[in-house]
Amino acid sequence: MIIRITSKTATKYQYEIYKVGWILEVINDFGEYYTAKVLTGNDYHTNSVIAVHKSDCEEIRLGE
Repeated sequence: MIIRITSKTATKYQYEIYKVGWILEVINDFGEYYTAKVLTGNDYHTNSVIAVHKSDCEEIRLGE
């Protein structure tokens, strides 16, 4: 599943590093969070795996 960051929940947890607009590929689903590979973001984090709060993202439907 491909997701886009649409908001930030920095006040809810400490290690939020992503920015609005980043595109990620979900690797695992952990309830309130996904772990996801950064496809587009900044050069430092591209291809890194990060945790993303589910309320901060939306699924991108490819080919529609």
